[in-house]
Amino acid sequence: MSRLRWLTAGESHGPALVATLEGLPAGVPITTEMVADHLARRRLGYGRGARMKFERDEVTFLGGVRHGLTMGSPVAIMVGNTEWPKWEQVMSADPVDPAELAELARNAPLTRPRPGHADLAGMQKYGFDEARPILERASARETAARVALGAVAGSYLKETAGIEIVSHVTELAAAKAPYGVYPTPADVEKLDTDPVRCLDADASKAMVAEIDQAHKDGDTLGGVVEVLAYGVPVGLGSHVHWDRRLDARLAAALMGIQAIKGVEVGDGFDLARVPGSKAHDEIVTTEDGIKRTSGRSGGTEGGLTTGELLRVRAAMKPIATVPRALATIDVATGEAAKAHHQRSDVCAVPAAGIVAEAMSRSSSPTPSRRSSAATACPRPGATSARTSTTSRSGERPADRPDRPHGRRQDHGRRTARRRLGTAFRDTDADIVAAQGREIADIFVDEGEPYFRELEREAVRAAVQEHTGVLALGGGAILDESTRALLGAHPVVYLSMDVEEAVKRTGLNQARPLLAVNPRKQWRELMDARRHLYAEVARAVVATDNRTPEEVAQAVLDALELKEA
Repeated sequence: MSRLRWLTAGESHGPALVATLEGLPAGVPITTEMVADHLARRRLGYGRGARMKFERDEVTFLGGVRHGLTMGSPVAIMVGNTEWPKWEQVMSADPVDPAELAELARNAPLTRPRPGHADLAGMQKYGFDEARPILERASARETAARVALGAVAGSYLKETAGIEIVSHVTELAAAKAPYGVYPTPADVEKLDTDPVRCLDADASKAMVAEIDQAHKDGDTLGGVVEVLAYGVPVGLGSHVHWDRRLDARLAAALMGIQAIKGVEVGDGFDLARVPGSKAHDEIVTTEDGIKRTSGRSGGTEGGLTTGELLRVRAAMKPIATVPRALATIDVATGEAAKAHHQRSDVCAVPAAGIVAEAMSRSSSPTPSRRSSAATACPRPGATSARTSTTSRSGERPADRPDRPHGRRQDHGRRTARRRLGTAFRDTDADIVAAQGREIADIFVDEGEPYFRELEREAVRAAVQEHTGVLALGGGAILDESTRALLGAHPVVYLSMDVEEAVKRTGLNQARPLLAVNPRKQWRELMDARRHLYAEVARAVVATDNRTPEEVAQAVLDALELKEA
């Protein structure tokens, strides 16, 4: 029996997750498309938050694979983070100017630890005064790297031993699937099209109803997933040492998934409630050889596989970031507070099944010549657009592009701010900080009218309070009262064409108003808004093919302002 070794690295809002897998032989088929398909399955499930609808996982093999086959060396996989430009300063590996960080709403200290998360215990253990360094690694985003590794390990198990692994949801809150209904590998496509990945249609409807009610109540739900391994031979694992027992290794692997609080093999805890005569699988001789009359043990005895269907269940607690927020303390003041709200999922149980599949594949022992598996199972077949900004009392200029937010434009605004010696503020960042969730999440969860009301109030407050460069969201000028408010201040309209917008931002689908056919939608948005930008702007500055320094200078020239 050989063993795969693997590690992951990276943070939730870092540039990428990286995973390495050692122990694979040469010749295992794997492609980036295969890995991407598994990652897409991880985003499935009714009750997920908005980011699952916009998130894209970019897969790159960094080593160990050539022309679709492993080379026998360690396999290294990178899963890119398409949201990295938003977090490049907050999560920079290199030092960043504290004054610049102080202006970023995303960098605000997270001093209200969330009950049920690693926040507080991690802060206490590692000596941090806020939760960001803990939650970035503790986040379930890290499971994307594990799913990527699981795709590779799964190809290996199928090619060398004919083992295939399937998962499904058996319980979600109070809704349960019938006992003994086990999906096979042929059912995977059907499972993945079900909103909660449950094979039983009636149970699936009941689970969806549970999620809908929790969403209305501002609450979250947990559940139970079951992992099934088909084609498992006799003798994987060992009775000899505790760390070679297959059931122990699988239990540890599944308990290592975020929010998993219990694991059972076979009928598990139910076996503790019945007498021995009803708990064990009796052995009989059949035309197909020695078999068990039942599968209560889940396909393992004494730490070894029996050749029967391998079954393991994992219980996932409800997501700890409850929308209505739980009581906590602010560690900065010691006073009672409400916990930070960092995500908008109601339920992630269907996705937990995909992660459980991956962990089972990566943590399972692999057949060798010392196990019966070597001969029993030979290898088969040998934003929306962005707009103008303003400043308080007309003291300093403001600017905003007519396009989705991008790094170069952001640098241009900050460059203008530095050259004028003023502060910088972004109303979208104000909304994110106040709501504790991303703009895209607000759009999907609450709708655009709700967001526009938040935006109107954020602009009004910022204009009254802020002195310096102020950036507004692209749709802010749709509100008549906002346009009237901006009329008393120097506004610069930063323009660009669609090709420049694509070059700078990619028009990625995390932008709620650009989620489908972004070029077409961008043009339609600009056709509807351009005259409004011009209405409130004192000056128009074209930004195409210009550096941030050039844009900043053009803004100063347009408003006839001098550097501080």
